[in-house]
Amino acid sequence: MVKIHKIIISFILFLSFHLFAQPRLEIKPDEIEFENIFNRLENVYFINEGDAALRIDSVVYNRNIYYVRFDQPYTNVFYLEPDDSVKMDCILAGYTYIPSSDTSDTMYVYSNSERGVEDIKVKIDYYDDDLEEGTINGLVTDGISPIVGAVIYFFYEGNYIIHSTNTDQSGSYEAELPPGSYKIAAEKDSFYVTFFGQQFDPINAEFVILGGNSIKTADIVLTPHANTFNSISGIIYDSLSGGPLKKGIVVIKGGIHTPTKIMNGSGSLTNGNYTAFIKDSGAYAIRNIIEPDNFYIQSFSDYFVPSYYSSSGTSQIFWQNADSVQIDTSLTNLNISMLRDSSLGGGNAVGTVSINTIGDTISDVIIYAQPVNNDSLAFNYAFTSHDGNFNVPFLPYGEYRLIAQKIGYYDGYSINFIVDSVNTVIKNLNITLYPNSAVDDPFIPGNHILLYNYPNPFNPSTTIEFNLPFSSDVQLKVYNILGEEIKILLNDHMSSGLHKYDFNAGDLNSGVYFVTLTTRETLNVRKILLLK
Repeated sequence: MVKIHKIIISFILFLSFHLFAQPRLEIKPDEIEFENIFNRLENVYFINEGDAALRIDSVVYNRNIYYVRFDQPYTNVFYLEPDDSVKMDCILAGYTYIPSSDTSDTMYVYSNSERGVEDIKVKIDYYDDDLEEGTINGLVTDGISPIVGAVIYFFYEGNYIIHSTNTDQSGSYEAELPPGSYKIAAEKDSFYVTFFGQQFDPINAEFVILGGNSIKTADIVLTPHANTFNSISGIIYDSLSGGPLKKGIVVIKGGIHTPTKIMNGSGSLTNGNYTAFIKDSGAYAIRNIIEPDNFYIQSFSDYFVPSYYSSSGTSQIFWQNADSVQIDTSLTNLNISMLRDSSLGGGNAVGTVSINTIGDTISDVIIYAQPVNNDSLAFNYAFTSHDGNFNVPFLPYGEYRLIAQKIGYYDGYSINFIVDSVNTVIKNLNITLYPNSAVDDPFIPGNHILLYNYPNPFNPSTTIEFNLPFSSDVQLKVYNILGEEIKILLNDHMSSGLHKYDFNAGDLNSGVYFVTLTTRETLNVRKILLLK
């Protein structure tokens, strides 16, 4: 009888727990405030303080104004176990559209918690009721006939997809937009994605400068697909949450690693630049690539660091660490993991890039802003105009350097500069690029060449390259600024050709060091900069 009572009590306790266990959603903070253009990212935590699994059904908000991302994959539904939590980034994305009537807003969170729906109050402290929008219009054709239903994308400051629209029955489009610089692309099935200026990627596309109450026209001619079997496809992921990204583009650019140099961007597809838009599923596909070749695959998405494809599956910011893929058939699962860019602000870095090679033009150049003494890898970026001018926008307060990258060239660097409340626009940050290809910088027989390392500055790893015209005994060493030997990287007999050494300086302090390449014939020295 005692055992029966114990079983009954246990069963009652079991039923009580499962009948009355409840999830309980707690949102902290449940009120957020955006104070100015330098304060456009707020973190909100969803916490399950109940004793049963919490199901988040949806988060409802104005997608024209906010961009939301979680620290775990987020589709339509996700779950939190008791005492579990997840962080949500809430970014004020459409700040250029905000009138005074929208400075108080509410987000709604629907779940299976005891209250069913929770809200997040939002206050926006800056707006512009005097904002005078301009108009961009145009005609999309195949060169002869108008194209109906083409999707037109507007890239604010050249890199943020701020708006999209469609062409009408006459192939025309029109959009009212805040003043600023824009790159404009047209997408339609059976045609190659094309940007204004008849370019096939945003890096070389022309800017449209729009003023308040002004009207600009940007006509685009789409090129029909060729019928080839050369294609690539894959999925673009958020490296933190592991979830697919729903917005952005993928660009492929012809080239392989040193010694080589990609073709200059001239707008011709056969020169190797193609673009595809990322779908809501995170998937992309670039089809009917005309000429089989080696390509770098790079993805761009709002509020993420531009990233290259790597077979390792890790995020790669720089082309030197990416894989060049030979595309001569249909390739799948070329997936890219992207790092988050949380460096949102209102500062601008303005300057010019020049190339120290006769006959080369400014094309395929990307400018990154990197915080000094910060290894978070949170970069802002910009593309150059056709005359080499650039403006890197949205910089938070802090100290930066600019890195200019072009495949087949050594990285170029600006001087360090500071963005603060007094100096929000930094000008005259000029950068020169030098070729590192065998075409433009051949090594002379009889000379051993120690090439520039990349990246430089670095933290904590960098790749050191050197050329040997013939086999030789080689010593590769690192010295500090006092001339003291710190490390022996190599001491071996090496064959002729190009060699690489991956140097990890994780045990060294920040500062200037010198790498020496010593053979029986010569001594080469390069300065490297470690910044932690």
